[in-house]
This record gives sequence, C-alpha cells and structure tokens, in this order.
Amino acid sequence: MLSWKEIKITDKPKIDQYLSEQENTISELTFANMFMWRIPYQIRWAEAHGCMMTSYEKNGKLGIAFPVGKGDHKAAAEEALAYFREQNRSPLFYLYSEFAHDFMKMQYGKAVSITNDEGSNDYVYLASDLMELPGKKYHQKRNHISSFSKMYPYTYEPITPENIPECVKLFEDWYQTRMDTPDIQDDREAKRALFSHYEELGVTGGLIRVLGEVVAVDVGERLNSNTFVVHAEFAHANLRGAFAVINQEFVRHECAGYTYINREEDMGIEGIRRAKRSYYPVMMAKKYRAVFSE
Repeated sequence: MLSWKEIKITDKPKIDQYLSEQENTISELTFANMFMWRIPYQIRWAEAHGCMMTSYEKNGKLGIAFPVGKGDHKAAAEEALAYFREQNRSPLFYLYSEFAHDFMKMQYGKAVSITNDEGSNDYVYLASDLMELPGKKYHQKRNHISSFSKMYPYTYEPITPENIPECVKLFEDWYQTRMDTPDIQDDREAKRALFSHYEELGVTGGLIRVLGEVVAVDVGERLNSNTFVVHAEFAHANLRGAFAVINQEFVRHECAGYTYINREEDMGIEGIRRAKRSYYPVMMAKKYRAVFSE
C-alpha cells in the first residue's frame, strides 16, 4: 500500500535523485516546483517499486502523476490504481511525458481515456531567440526594451540573500495589482515558499534595478541537460517594458549553455496566453490526463 508523505525541504536529495533518472521536459518535474505548490495543491509523494509518484488534490479532485524513476512503472501504476480503489475515487493520472502517454495507452488500451489540456501545456522557446530577439516578429519587443532603456537607465544583478527582501516586497506590491486573477492566492503562497527557501531550493534568480529600486524579477532552475525552466516572473506594474527587459537580461546572464527555455503554462488565462505566444515558442511541452472508465 502506498505511503504518502508531505514534501519537506529535506526531501530534496531523494526526490532529485528520482527526477534525474529520466530526461524531464515538464515544469512540474522539479523539486522547486513541487515544494512551491505543495500547500495549494496538497502535493504528497510516495515510493513504490523503485519509482516515485506525486499526488495532487484540489477542489475535491485527486490526481496522481505517472511514476518517475528507473523502477517498475507498471507495478507502481497498479499500486496507484489500488490506492484510488481504496479511497473510492475515480482514477486520474497526470502524464508529464510522451513516454507516460504511450505507456498508459499501450498498457491499458480502451480502459483509459487520454486527453490533452491546452491550458496546461508548457511554452518552450529557443534561448537564442529570447537573448537576441531577432527579426521582424520581435520588432515590438525590441522597441519596448529600447524605450525602457531610454526612460529608465537600469542595472541587472543576480538574486542573493541580501536582496531577497526587496524581491519579496516587489512581489507583494505586484500581487496587489492582480487581485482579480484566478487562483492568485495560490500563486502568492507558492512565491512566498520560493523566496522563504530560496537558497535551499538551489534556484537561480535575477533582478532589474531602476534608480536603486528593484522593478523586475525572474527565478528558475535547470530542468534537463539542455533546458532551463522559469518558475517566477513579475515586475513593477507601471513600468512599461519591464517584463521584456527582465526576460531578455535574465536569459542572457543566467541561461548560457542552454538551448531551450521553458516558461511554463498559461493556465487557460487569455492575457497570459497572449503574452507567452508573443515570444513565439518553438514547441509546446504537452501534458495529458488519463481517466479510467468506471
């Protein structure tokens, strides 16, 4: 029987080991992401048959992510199915890789219905595009950055323990302008967890200053050998172009050596979708849901 545990910061080495045993492309498959969202989504983790699984529960809906690791995926999935039966809950699996999608389809056939949720797919960009903003399609972005630079001479610096309080203040101010955004309270709790355990999570961050004040922040981490994932980005609400500046400067300073940048999902929110599409992703990292027939 599966033994579910709360995610603690001390679990990072063990969970990282499981995650390192496959080439992940999805933003959920990092310890920092799991830790940030552990309270809003009641994330738990369990070990079975040489694999790790995570469970999510929100608004009464329970889902389990497909097993990761080098162990017996079929046996671990069967353990998860048994757990759903024990809880008298309808089985719902989150499939965070094409391998997981193909495995479930092959193993369970018509007994499982697999769908893709467009709002959950991650946007993946060429790092070189975000650094250089080349060609006509990025003309507007370059103009925003040029205008910002002329109006607000700025500096870039990495996030350190010393400037984290300034980053938190900016986030709290930014949060006040987003009160009508769906699930903003969950996002607030996740960002607070990120900055409260910034060093322990091993993430990388950068910020923009204008006249000594922090006006934009990016935070992310290595996702796989050629991809960096950005977990958090926010900027001063009244400085037009601040998001474009931190986006470019962060990739330039912190993402050298990576081919791709994963900037996570749009959650089905039209404004976020427009913003992410405006940077022209080269691919979408797809996520699926697998539901078993009754």
